[in-house]
Amino acid sequence: MREIKFRAWDKEDKVMREIKRIDFSEKTIHILQTYLNEMKMDSVELMQYTGLSDKNGKEIYEGDIVRISVPKEDTLETHDIFEVVFDDGCFCLKMKEGNYALCEYLHQDCEVTGSIYENKDLI
Repeated sequence: MREIKFRAWDKEDKVMREIKRIDFSEKTIHILQTYLNEMKMDSVELMQYTGLSDKNGKEIYEGDIVRISVPKEDTLETHDIFEVVFDDGCFCLKMKEGNYALCEYLHQDCEVTGSIYENKDLI
């Protein structure tokens, strides 16, 4: 069974938050700082865990930026940077020509290099 968990980008403080609980009826999340803190859902960007880890064991979340070795026709391989998105019922790599299922690239070198909120310059 896949582990279901989320993290949140705090839009005001511009930091990633660990979520302890989500209350969908009240539209709030509870985060752990030095104490349990409640935040409104509209003040954060929620990102779901894909259930997958990169080559270093780091968990991969929606909104992460990953570096993957991709075979090319004329060369052995190149390293490309992709955003992880949730599209049409699965986690995918966002590409110019369309999105591709993330699991298709797990056999290749995959490394989380940042997130779209903390490292916009990588995309």
